[in-house]
Amino acid sequence: MKRNPKRLAAIRKLPCIRCGNPNSQAAHSNSAKHGKGKGIKADDSFTVSLCYSCHFQFDTLQLDNWIESEAMF
Repeated sequence: MKRNPKRLAAIRKLPCIRCGNPNSQAAHSNSAKHGKGKGIKADDSFTVSLCYSCHFQFDTLQLDNWIESEAMF
């Protein structure tokens, strides 16, 4: 997995891609094809900006369906 602190910092400056909230976090893909594993985050190149609420919903599988979630990346 590649770590890219500059990319993560840039992602955090963007608004949430779901609701537009200006306070966002860098949300990593939850797909194994992007490097996600048990206790392992996906590669930083597979991140999007999500606010705290949307990020929580995404990580707990409450946001959209699997196909729509993967399409964000």
